[in-house]
Amino acid sequence: MKRLADKPHPPCHKQLEGAGKANGDRTKFEPRARYHRLMAVRVFSNNLPNPAVRDAVQEAVLGAIGAPSGDWLIQIHENPESPSWHVTIRGPNNFHWTREYFGIEEQNPLDGFAFIKKTISDVLSRSQLVVYLSYAYPDNTDGFVLRLRDRLAQELQVQTGEPVDVVCDPDRMRPGSQWSEEVEKLVERATFLVPVVSPSYFKSDQCRKDFEVFLEREQRTNRPLILPVYFVTTGEFENGVAYSGNEWVQTLKRHNFLDLRPHRFDLTSTRALGVIAFLAKSIRDYAQLPLEKAAGPGDRKSDV
Repeated sequence: MKRLADKPHPPCHKQLEGAGKANGDRTKFEPRARYHRLMAVRVFSNNLPNPAVRDAVQEAVLGAIGAPSGDWLIQIHENPESPSWHVTIRGPNNFHWTREYFGIEEQNPLDGFAFIKKTISDVLSRSQLVVYLSYAYPDNTDGFVLRLRDRLAQELQVQTGEPVDVVCDPDRMRPGSQWSEEVEKLVERATFLVPVVSPSYFKSDQCRKDFEVFLEREQRTNRPLILPVYFVTTGEFENGVAYSGNEWVQTLKRHNFLDLRPHRFDLTSTRALGVIAFLAKSIRDYAQLPLEKAAGPGDRKSDV
């Protein structure tokens, strides 16, 4: 187990304006989709005239988008008046982005259209930052999770210059709550998972479901998306032999984690705020990683 230092809303289903009409071509393109349990990415139209280039550019765009949450609609359009391509992406929360690409540096098939992939992954990373805190009911009886949520949101805004949503399941604040459609929507929106690790955490079926959704997304995109914080000492983490057969425990232990145990009763101390600042920096830095260069969770190195 590696320890870090303690120091645009509804899904879009309308055809994009101009789709399939460039150069007088009114051919209808069948939507091509990649499906995740909680998302769909559809290429609604692609009118590039060369079939091989059309498919390769489409794969580059899909690869850059990865496996985000929500419904996404893509148009790839060649300008009839110049040798340029326009890529338009619409997504949740009224996300709408268009960029023009022209010239060999921006349309280079020899590097797998790396410039297109980088510009798309960069803009999506900046626009979709939502952090989900996964916790078990007993761990918030004194308000610890809510205080962590507020401190982390404040620090992320300082480090990114933009408001960042840090969310958690409000129903989990009472005993007996169940996985629900509201929880699924929260998880769907989120781009990073922060598990609050404790003995109660490993007894929660809801926490397990949160983790499984993000682990699948992490493996699909090869991005580090899970950043645990250690809240209360738990035998699952400390006794590796006894829990060697527990895949959930072993997989979580392979991720970097931040130790908040010394600060459980006070998140306002200088050292506690330093740990939260380091967590915010990790989230910010991982969000900015290009997809093709993102390291898997097992490849990340601790700063200690």
